[in-house]
Amino acid sequence: MKQAEDIVKLGCGVYDEGTVFSVEVTHHARVKELQKAIFKKKRYALRYTFSASDLTLRLAWKEGEGWLQCDEDLDKILAGQVDSAFEKMMLLCPLVKNESGDGYLESAFDPGDCEVHVLVEARNPNEFVVKVHENMGDQRELEYYQQQGKLIRKNCDEYCTEILRKVDEMYASSDFPLPFICIEGSSGMGKTQLAFALEGRRPWFYWIATPITTGSQPIYENFSSISTAFSTCADKDDLMGHKEELVLVSLSELYLHTELWTYGFIRALLEYCSSKEQQHPHMIHFAKSVKLNMKKCTCYDVSEVIEEMKKQKKELPFFILDEMITDDNSVSGGKIRAAFQRNVFRALGLVVLIMGTDSEIAQLMEPPSQHSSGAVHNWMSVVPRFPPYQIMLRTDIERHAWEMIVKQFPVVETIARGSRGRFARWFLDEVVTYVTNNRGTIELYDLLDEVFGRVCFKAQQTKHYMSKVEGRYAQLVAISFTNSMSWPSEDELCEPPPPKGKRTTELLIIWTCTSQTWWISGSPM
Repeated sequence: MKQAEDIVKLGCGVYDEGTVFSVEVTHHARVKELQKAIFKKKRYALRYTFSASDLTLRLAWKEGEGWLQCDEDLDKILAGQVDSAFEKMMLLCPLVKNESGDGYLESAFDPGDCEVHVLVEARNPNEFVVKVHENMGDQRELEYYQQQGKLIRKNCDEYCTEILRKVDEMYASSDFPLPFICIEGSSGMGKTQLAFALEGRRPWFYWIATPITTGSQPIYENFSSISTAFSTCADKDDLMGHKEELVLVSLSELYLHTELWTYGFIRALLEYCSSKEQQHPHMIHFAKSVKLNMKKCTCYDVSEVIEEMKKQKKELPFFILDEMITDDNSVSGGKIRAAFQRNVFRALGLVVLIMGTDSEIAQLMEPPSQHSSGAVHNWMSVVPRFPPYQIMLRTDIERHAWEMIVKQFPVVETIARGSRGRFARWFLDEVVTYVTNNRGTIELYDLLDEVFGRVCFKAQQTKHYMSKVEGRYAQLVAISFTNSMSWPSEDELCEPPPPKGKRTTELLIIWTCTSQTWWISGSPM
C-alpha cells in the first residue's frame, strides 16, 4: 500500500506526434527521472539516435485554466507550434514540491482520468520538421505567372523544349558531377516567367535562393515558405565554417562525406515528389500545408532515395533557384553560399537551373587541377535567349481598349511584343489605362510620352540599381535587348544610329525607327 502511495501517475502529450499516454515515477523523483521514464515508455532509443536528455518537458498547466484536458483543443495544441506559455520544467528540480517549496506538483496531487500534465518535445538534434505552406495572399500575381507560363508553352514552345531536352539529356548522361543550367540575364528579361513554362514530363521545384524581404517581387511571396526552409538548412550547415576550396569543389569531402541539413531538405522533397499525386509534370507549389521531416544526412542517404525512384521508374524532378547572387553585401556568405546551393545538387546527380542577374553565378569555378593532364568535363549549359512577352488581358474592358488602340496604331503592339518581361507588362498596363481614361482623340506621341514616362517611373521605383546613372543605362539596354541583338548588318543598315547627345543627370527615353524596326533606346538630353 505504501509503495502505491509513493507512485505518481502523469498524463503526457507529445508535440507533432499527437500521442497521449501515461507514465509512472516515484513521488520523490526529479524531472530528470520523469524524462528518462518517458524516453523508455516511448521506446525512442529503438527509433531515433537522440537521448533522453534531448527531450524537453513543459508543465501542461495555465493559471486560471488548470490542466489540459483530452479533447479537441488538445489535438490542436499538439499539432501546432510549441506554446511558450506552458512552463519549461527544469531537469534537476523535484517533480513534487519539497519542504522548501521547490517543485511543480502539490504534495496532495491527485491526477484526473482525462488530464494531461506534461507536454513533451521530442526534438532529435539531427532532425527537425518544417511545415511548408505558401502564403496565398498574392494569389492574383501567382495566377498571372501561371497563365504566362501556359501562353509561353503554347506560343513559344521551342524555348521550353530546348531547356527540357537539356534536362533529359543531363539525367541520361553519365557525367559526374552533373553540369548545371544557367539562366542569367538583366532584370526584367523574363527569367521568372520562363520558370513557370517548363512543363515537360517531369515535376519541378522552384524557390528563391536569397532571403525574401518586403522589397522583393510580389510573386516571390508565394514561395516564401520553401525558400525560407532552404535558407534555414543552408544556415544550419555553417557554410562560413568551411574552407572556400571545399565549397567550390563539388567532389570535395564536404559534399561526399559530410552530413548536411541541406541534403536532408532535398531528400524530403524527393520523398514528397515520389508520391503518385506529385509525379505528373507540374511546378510543385505547397498551396496546402505539408510537413517535411528533415534529417541531417550524407549524399549517399539521398542517393538511396534517388535510386529507389529510378527503380520504380519514377521521374526525378529538376530544381530552379531564382535570384541567386554572389554579392557579400546583399546576402550573407555571397559567393560561398551561391556555390554551395548549386553544388549540393550537382554532387547528388540532380539537375539544377540557377537564375539571376549576377553574371558571377556562372563563374564560381573550382580551382584548376594541379595535374599535368586531365579529362575534359562538361561544366554548364547556358540559356541564350528568352521567350517574348505574351500579351494577356484580364477583362473585356482591357481587351476592348487594347484592340482599339492597336487597330489605330499597330506599332503599339510591335513595341509590346518586342520588349521583355516586366517592361512589356508595364507598357501594356499603362497603354490600357491611358486609352480607358482618354475618351477623345488620342495622338501617338502623347500616348508614348505618357506611357514611357510611367514605365520609367516604375523601373526607378522598383529596381534598386536604378538609383544610379549606370544602372539606368544598363536597364535601357536590357529593355531593347531583342532589337539590339537583331541589329542589321553594315550592308543592310539604312541609316546610322541617332547622334549622341550631351550628358546630364536626366535620362530621356526615345523611340528610333530603322528599317521599319522599333526599339527602346536611351539618349542623354
